[in-house]
Amino acid sequence: MTEDTNTMTQKAVDRFEVIQQVVSRQLRQKDAAWQLGLSVLQIKRLVQWYRAEGAAGLNSRRLGRRPNNPIAEVLRRKIFDLVRSRYADFGPTLACEKLAECHYLKISVETLRQWMIAENLCQPKAHKRPRIHPRRPC
Repeated sequence: MTEDTNTMTQKAVDRFEVIQQVVSRQLRQKDAAWQLGLSVLQIKRLVQWYRAEGAAGLNSRRLGRRPNNPIAEVLRRKIFDLVRSRYADFGPTLACEKLAECHYLKISVETLRQWMIAENLCQPKAHKRPRIHPRRPC
């Protein structure tokens, strides 16, 4: 693999291996589309990006950018102060429901889950591994 793969996400590395097989004609575009769960048209685009930019062309164009609809830092702090003070022992789903019901603050469960993981209030679900930490899984 090239040096570009050092900064690639796992998803891009998987795509790289499959697209490399398509370019070397070891794999048909149709089979690559099925393997990656994409359309044949998207595979054609990935092949074009790969030929033009190499492995770096398979990385997401949005990687490292702020989202189009970011949550204001002031609102994030307010929500997290509430979660920390009142709902620290709740899971993200129940905490979201309570924030919406009691405080009229609507936020996605996944966003809150990510914030709680970052602040060590809960632990991400372990995939096929035993839980090591006694905190609630998210």
